Amino acid sequence: MDRGYLVERKPHPKDIASIWSLLFFSYIHPYIKKGNERPLNEDDVSKIWSTLQSKKLGDKMEQLWDAQIVEKGKKKSLTRLLFHCFWRKYLVLGIFQLLVKILYVVSTPIAVGKLVNYFKEGQTEVTKNEAWMYGGIVILSNTGYLFYEHHYILLKNEMGLEIITSLSSMIYRKILKLSPSKMAEISTGKIVTAITKDVAQLDTAIYYMNDIWVELIQSFVIIYLLYAKLGTSGITGLSSILIILVIQVFVARNVFKKRISANNKSDERLQLTQEIITSIRVMKMYAWETFFGKKIINKRKNEIRELRMLLILKFFSHFLGSICRKLSFLLVLLCYIWFGHSLTSEVVYYITTCFYRLSRTISHLIPICLGTGAELIACMNRIESILTAEEIEETIQDDSNLIIIPKVDFVSVDVGFSSFPILKDVNMKLKPGLNVLIGPVGCGKSSLLKAILREYVILNGKVNIEGSISYCPQNPWLFPSSIKQNIIFGQTFIESKYKTILNSCALSFDLDGLAEGDETVLNDCGVNLSKGQQARVNIARALYKESNIYILDDCLSALDSHVKNYIFANSIQNYLKDKMVILATHDKKFVDKADNVIIMMDGTVTYSGKPTDIPLKVAVSLESLDKDLYDSEEENDQESKEGEEEKPCNEDTELIAKICTSNKANIYHETLITGGIKWKDYKKYFSFGGGFYMFFLVFAIAITVEVCYGYSEKLLSKWVLMEEKMSLHLSPSNSNLTKSLTNVLNQTVTPYLFENETYTERTEAITENYTAVSSNMQINNLNTTIDFLEQRTFFIYLYSNLLFLSTLLFFIGTVLYFIFSLKISKNLHNAMITKVLGAKMSFFDVNMSGNILNRFSKDLYDIDEWIPFIINEAIKMATLLTTTGILISSISPFFSIMTVILVVIFFFACRYCIKPGRNLRRLCTATRSPVVGHLNATLEGLITIRAYGTQSILVNEFDKHQDLLIASHHLFEILIRCLAFTLHMLAAGYVSLIVLKFLIADVESSSSVGLAITQSFVLSNYLDWGLRQWVMLESIMTSFQRAAEYTNIKQETQTGQTVENWPSEGCIKYQNVTLKYRANNETVLKNLNFVIRPKEKIGIVGRTGAGKSSIIVTLFRLYEVEGDILIDDVNIKTLPLDFLRNHIGIIPQDPILFSGTVRVNIDPLGRHSDDEIWQALNAVNLKSAIMDLDEDVHECGLTHSVGQRQLICLARAIIRKTKIIILDEATANMDEETDKFVHDKIHELFEHCTTITVAHRLNSVMRCDRVIVMDNGEIIEFENPNTLLENKDSTFTKWFTIMTIHDFNFQ
Repeated sequence: MDRGYLVERKPHPKDIASIWSLLFFSYIHPYIKKGNERPLNEDDVSKIWSTLQSKKLGDKMEQLWDAQIVEKGKKKSLTRLLFHCFWRKYLVLGIFQLLVKILYVVSTPIAVGKLVNYFKEGQTEVTKNEAWMYGGIVILSNTGYLFYEHHYILLKNEMGLEIITSLSSMIYRKILKLSPSKMAEISTGKIVTAITKDVAQLDTAIYYMNDIWVELIQSFVIIYLLYAKLGTSGITGLSSILIILVIQVFVARNVFKKRISANNKSDERLQLTQEIITSIRVMKMYAWETFFGKKIINKRKNEIRELRMLLILKFFSHFLGSICRKLSFLLVLLCYIWFGHSLTSEVVYYITTCFYRLSRTISHLIPICLGTGAELIACMNRIESILTAEEIEETIQDDSNLIIIPKVDFVSVDVGFSSFPILKDVNMKLKPGLNVLIGPVGCGKSSLLKAILREYVILNGKVNIEGSISYCPQNPWLFPSSIKQNIIFGQTFIESKYKTILNSCALSFDLDGLAEGDETVLNDCGVNLSKGQQARVNIARALYKESNIYILDDCLSALDSHVKNYIFANSIQNYLKDKMVILATHDKKFVDKADNVIIMMDGTVTYSGKPTDIPLKVAVSLESLDKDLYDSEEENDQESKEGEEEKPCNEDTELIAKICTSNKANIYHETLITGGIKWKDYKKYFSFGGGFYMFFLVFAIAITVEVCYGYSEKLLSKWVLMEEKMSLHLSPSNSNLTKSLTNVLNQTVTPYLFENETYTERTEAITENYTAVSSNMQINNLNTTIDFLEQRTFFIYLYSNLLFLSTLLFFIGTVLYFIFSLKISKNLHNAMITKVLGAKMSFFDVNMSGNILNRFSKDLYDIDEWIPFIINEAIKMATLLTTTGILISSISPFFSIMTVILVVIFFFACRYCIKPGRNLRRLCTATRSPVVGHLNATLEGLITIRAYGTQSILVNEFDKHQDLLIASHHLFEILIRCLAFTLHMLAAGYVSLIVLKFLIADVESSSSVGLAITQSFVLSNYLDWGLRQWVMLESIMTSFQRAAEYTNIKQETQTGQTVENWPSEGCIKYQNVTLKYRANNETVLKNLNFVIRPKEKIGIVGRTGAGKSSIIVTLFRLYEVEGDILIDDVNIKTLPLDFLRNHIGIIPQDPILFSGTVRVNIDPLGRHSDDEIWQALNAVNLKSAIMDLDEDVHECGLTHSVGQRQLICLARAIIRKTKIIILDEATANMDEETDKFVHDKIHELFEHCTTITVAHRLNSVMRCDRVIVMDNGEIIEFENPNTLLENKDSTFTKWFTIMTIHDFNFQ
């Protein structure tokens, strides 16, 4: 929730740039300069570019989606939506790109060919002036195209950002409308993946998909040019292209399947990670970190298995494109010779230039587009499944000031979850006043309230609800923002009303104790408040909204008795006295205070009317049900107990006060790493794969590949020179000789490539055939001719084998590297999750779940799929540029100097941009955390958000978070374009100098000119590409840095000495125990000294925030304490943590279930048999409610009521054997009879155990041997409850008296 402040940001530089600044990208220079002076931070990010505003794009996309007309029985189409939104702009870009490309590919090969031909010895076709003209065409076409290209790429990137922005905003809006049944099907992991990965895949597709048809048309033009120049031999390479294209289509189909599979595995991993991170306290108290860590690691293993095949398939597609280009080029040369032609410089470098232009299409674009297209379909299907999912029925709340008599009428109503009925034949008619909804655990109270909220489906019957609604959920939900904003929750702030509500909800005293009062920022789920404080903030939120109907779903159960009574009197009876209040509760004491009572049994309403008119039969049935529950007899051999500590129950109210030092602090703020990517970062990266050995092997293979390739290019120039000399030697007038020699070549040279004859055997065959020819034709220089033909055979043989060897080595090296890189990813993830699960609780106090999930989603995605690709490209570029530079330098010393100067200029230009680029990249990743965090918080409180009608407010906040993310990303893209533009302009100058040098000197051979010009194209373009990969590597490695941070988290001390048969008695001693959650914070436990005797039953009571749960925290060593805690005379500091926690059982207040089966939720470690699990379920009276241990349990508990979930947690504890049992307000969500039943069972099953009960119901501790009374972190009373009651001045007596007075009034 927005905290109400605005950050003044500068206008986007593109919005205020001049035309010249836009043309030369100079508007980004101030950011580059500032980034070199100091690290950039969030305050430096400008406003979003007006074209990319999230709200504007989201509104437009949503309107078009809603307006989409579909035929009956069909769903709306995301493809049609995107086409409708962007086809015009996309088509215009494509057409313009096509015209420029065709002009470029037609003019450049012709100009290069003619220019090279000018330097051919003895030629008369091209004059000096024409050579200068062709040289000018080469320079202008190259410079003009490079100038245009980067503006085109930026336009594509910006269109991609438009699609990312609009789709992300639309997905967020959609989840606000999803029905509960669909939310149960669509996991949190899938939604997070859709926004972080799937929409990014659309961006990649936009970048390439428009080029595919342009490049294909360009390819046909090039093939036509080859045909026009070379005849039939010019299109022979087309056959290999078509064959490999068919194979690539087949590979793309498999890429599509593997992408779907990999995404599903990624969803499962993220889903489990999210569940564990949000319930980490429970995990630690159960000592389940290792088990669930292994479970996540196994899911990651499955994900990596799919990713491995996916990346290999994607690379294989690239590899096919690469060999296709080389094979096609070789086939064209051989066929040209086969048809009786001699190679010339003009022909060879015309072909080379054409294939250089064609190479991007064959070896790069087609494989990427096929792979991207396959992945795009998978991602589009996933996004479309979310957008077309069933929505909740939209209800319009009347929030006007008109006086409305609220009504809630149900007539023969059946309520369902999806199409499954959960309530049947509900009849009730509610009027203004207090309506108490009561019934046993699992009877359907919460389901009925959700039916009123229209969250559940009305299957049959008639429902009439009139009036606006406020809602307070059973499980408190708090948004990461200030306490004040959580209460106001989008409503107009009225100070007098606000203060009145704080007093009515007993919050004023708590807020006065906070350093920043109601401006204190709450972490995920409000973990820095106690459960009672969370409940009261939720109640205050419900009261603050001016409504006609107030639905309170058992929200008083988490409160102490006197606080509960105070809030009931002041908030419900007083503040809401003129409203319709529907209070769901287990507490029958509220019934007599009600104007109307609704009694539920077995999923239906058995009575609705005045409390004085309850039929005897209904009253008896309710009592008998509780009695049956209480009297049920089960066999329970276990004396064990293990449970979950409530996720957010932390009594220290100062926990966040020191974190937020400014009201303007970003809730999701992350401390950015500063400085460059150092050698140690790369060393650490490769260390996760086992070291540098594989890197050096791949690098050595890459060097060998480029040496082979570079030598083949040099060989080609020598071959061409030899062919020209052979042409001069063979007189054109002797056509018969030429024809005869061609026939000999066809019979001897070409078959050599496809037969297993040795070079010597084939040379002898050539000699014999040529001798036969010479007997008929009188040739004076027969030996010279034979030497030329032998050289031709040698060049063909060596050139072909070099291409084959380089291709084979390239394939082996790249496959090895990608497998190695995935090993790095797997080991890095495993180290991250292990360290996070083993981290101290202070880590989770300052890192929100959105920040953590961001590193396990987008950062890990970059490490999985982008870093390997970029490092591989960097290796390839380093070796390629080295060999190309050597080739050019071998032609002339002047070129050596030019090449060195160009490399130096490029190097410093990149260095100047690396630091700001790296900072902007870090900002891109850091500003994604608010998006993920906001999304995660929304999913947790979806029902509350809809009940309050604050969807539009949260949409606006999501759009603000996304604007910051997209603005950072846009600035980064502009910076990369600026760098690339600068480098390409320098490269164009380099090519121009080479051309001018040849034209001025006019002394070089044609083969040298052709080699120099074509290789200068390669060097200039690939040097730019290589150095940009360096910049991208520096930027993308920030994702690794962020992920690697989580491998250095301070860990809980696990070392210690186990003690056999410990604890045997269960004696607990606290000696001078003091607890501070964070350094310099107010002490929350102050010098505690007490002893709990073996098998003693101890109760702990106190006001909310008094420190009750903090005592429990110290027993489990969640935080370090001063002083000593001894159990059976063993200092728990000397014990291993897992050993300690496995020997203390806990039943938490907040029952947390994990996605999986009932069996896994009760016994995740698999230590017990099915019979033992059934006995535990029978002990808590759940055997009839659970039909199968393999029955699915949803993470949100949609399949079980809160009370049933708590009983499942109790079953967890029963199935284990521990001498010490902790009940942390474990029965807060149960009715009194069930509460009594549970405590009786605990007394029976754990009779020989030491039991500590944290309670707010004083009757829950009356059977305890002694009671600890806490106040402000100190023990003010510790005695038998009856003894305390005898002392009329004791605090316990005063609280008990207050409770008794209220109880008497209720009765």
